[in-house]
Amino acid sequence: MPVVVSDTSPLRALFHLGRLEWLEALFNRVTLPPAVAFELQHPPGAYRPIDASDWTFLEIRASRSASRVAELRSSLDAGEAEAIALAEDLHAEIVLVDEPAGREAARSRGFTVLGTLGILVRAKS
Repeated sequence: MPVVVSDTSPLRALFHLGRLEWLEALFNRVTLPPAVAFELQHPPGAYRPIDASDWTFLEIRASRSASRVAELRSSLDAGEAEAIALAEDLHAEIVLVDEPAGREAARSRGFTVLGTLGILVRAKS
């Protein structure tokens, strides 16, 4: 199975569709940084909080490089920056991210990028 790191939006979207468990079927394990876990637990507006620790296939893990996260934060939000830095640490193959800036940053660093739509297409297959 590929090493997969996720930003917040694909996890939130799949949760609200009632399909978060599809990630386990597709990838076995998905790693997310603390900023993503925090964003899930403290959502904006009408979204329901999601406790990542409730899902056994989600692993919360911090990047080893605070300086890399800080560098990425100059152009990305906290979740995207930590996810990309963590993906670099883990030599991940796939980064799950929906936002255009995050997708471009991950793609430019050589990662395969999947968003919510791409996950739904893979799940259908």
